[in-house]
Amino acid sequence: MGRTILVADDSPTVQKKASGILTGEGLDVVTVSNGVAAVKKLPSVNPLVVLADVVEAAAGALDSSGDARSRALRRFIQGDLASLRVVVGLAVIWLVFQTQNDRFLSAQNLTNLMLQITAVGLISIGIVFVLLLGEIDLSAAFAGGVCAAVMVRLMVGYDLSWAVTIGAALITGMAIGLLIGLLVALAQYYAVSPFIYTLF
Repeated sequence: MGRTILVADDSPTVQKKASGILTGEGLDVVTVSNGVAAVKKLPSVNPLVVLADVVEAAAGALDSSGDARSRALRRFIQGDLASLRVVVGLAVIWLVFQTQNDRFLSAQNLTNLMLQITAVGLISIGIVFVLLLGEIDLSAAFAGGVCAAVMVRLMVGYDLSWAVTIGAALITGMAIGLLIGLLVALAQYYAVSPFIYTLF
């Protein structure tokens, strides 16, 4: 069996890159522009391997000049490193705000930001569980607001201790969750979207 590789791709650039790499490995290369031409060439060429539709990403991965850097950049742009994009975006936002106010990245301000996002973060964690089940719950903000209002009203208006007010807020949240859970269960029984029942 020969050492001929048949490359079928409509891009001349990909054909040239693949030919250069394979020829450098001591292989004979025949290039065609499409699959029909490749099928016609098969009897006369009798290739060892047929490379059909070599995508640009594969050609870039095989490129010997800066291949690790180009692969990382391609993965970053195409979304394989989505978490890295979030970190880079966050760093850019921090730099912009730091240029506007030199106290933005101070320890006091960062502590303040962390304290302010805890409520939203906890609600977001709860919503993730609902989304993982393939459902939707639009009442999370409503439930969080009602629980906070109950807690503040009991603490300020009735001068109750923090333990009692937190307990009352938790009980209120569980009652709202139970009500919404029952409504969603009924909604599925009657083939109504849970989207409707969680629109508080």
